[in-house]
Amino acid sequence: MSKEEQIAQNEILIARKDAKISQLEFELAQLKKYIFGTKSEKFNSSEVDPEQLNLFNTPEDIQEEVVAAVEVITYQRKKGKAHKGRNKLPDHLPVTEIIIEPEVDTTDMVKIGEEVSETLDYTPASLMIIRRIRPKYVDKKASEEDSGSPIFIAPMPMRALNKCIAEPAV
Repeated sequence: MSKEEQIAQNEILIARKDAKISQLEFELAQLKKYIFGTKSEKFNSSEVDPEQLNLFNTPEDIQEEVVAAVEVITYQRKKGKAHKGRNKLPDHLPVTEIIIEPEVDTTDMVKIGEEVSETLDYTPASLMIIRRIRPKYVDKKASEEDSGSPIFIAPMPMRALNKCIAEPAV
């Protein structure tokens, strides 16, 4: 093998390696774009080789898609009352009232209000409302001296589910 043949063979090997390197760099760039690029499903036509034909959309299909995509939807909405919390429990159900007093001595205190919580209970073949009334008290002496006197009220009993109006039997 002569020196010129070796040089020619080395040049061919170098050209192959350069082609392989550029191919691997392109693949690496594509993978980085896939991993770190935007996650949109939109097809960006600027990245496609202009000589490559589009397999799925022909010009006729694109025109049909544009025509089918235009659709006018109208609806009417009632204005007025906005929903303000839970629906009221029915008036025809029987009511059982339970008064829960605070654990402190309330003899020298003034009742200033009460917290009322209604839940729905079920006994076989009937529904019943349980109304728990928790009176609020404030000390007479403290209220005359100070406007920021403490208010005493019994704690709410535990429920099976928080903020639920159903009793465990329901």
